Amino acid sequence: MKALSWLENGLHFLTGLPEDRRREALVMPIQIFVDESGGEGSTKYFVMAGLVARAEAWLEFSDAWKAAMHSAPRIWRFKMSQACALNGPFGPTRERNYIKFTEQERDEKLKVLARVIDSHVESMVYHAINLDAHAKTWGLAPKPFNDPYFWPFFCVILSSCFDLWDAGVRERIEIVFDEQEISGRRAKIWYPIIREMLRQSHPREAAILPIDTQWGTDDLLMPLQAADMMVGCSRMSVSQDSRFDWIANYLPNLGDSARSKCFETEEEMRRFQNAQHIAVDPTTLAAVYAQVFGG
Repeated sequence: MKALSWLENGLHFLTGLPEDRRREALVMPIQIFVDESGGEGSTKYFVMAGLVARAEAWLEFSDAWKAAMHSAPRIWRFKMSQACALNGPFGPTRERNYIKFTEQERDEKLKVLARVIDSHVESMVYHAINLDAHAKTWGLAPKPFNDPYFWPFFCVILSSCFDLWDAGVRERIEIVFDEQEISGRRAKIWYPIIREMLRQSHPREAAILPIDTQWGTDDLLMPLQAADMMVGCSRMSVSQDSRFDWIANYLPNLGDSARSKCFETEEEMRRFQNAQHIAVDPTTLAAVYAQVFGG
């Protein structure tokens, strides 16, 4: 494989970056790239989704994705919100003589990008929450459990870990999240708490969790742009917005985790939260929390 020719045998895969940036990152064999969509005051649902593949597949994906973006009509970066609104790279850019994409051109570009995902990514897992129900349940809990970001973050990690364990994976995985100024920073701090929760409730599966989460930006990491596309589609789907349901027709090989879930009702949220409290020793968890947050 030409892209791997300069690597020493048996060393780490390099992934997530175009070829000219690949030498800067060392990664693990299995990677999940995760992005989120939605938020309080702007949407009814908050959704987080992760795309799963082996590192060598992500390596090939990154070059294929970049080539697909640069094929005519060219875009230099992908965001699903901009594709929907026909702005940003899909808008009236200087490169296109200030003429924005037509809906047909936009849809053709989405088809090409979807095929790249379908050819390289093994599966997707997502978790969604109804923000109105959240405000009446998880939103009333103490920190850090009251942030809409927390439980989808927890669930994507949990589901990815279980799915890969069931598939026979026994090496540590790597999880890369899209960096967010506020919630992303908090989530990074929460990770030791989540890891301890899983270690107590599911010690075998927790053994493949990464020591720490990784964070990046979709300006640099091509797989995060794909995660942005899929989480945007997922949020529209749970919101009963069918404008882009047709994209699924171009993803016949993309597996869907059986653990993906939309928490729609207050009852579902309370039942799930109570199950975590039963499974985890609160004294140990409180000690980890105090160590991380200083009390």
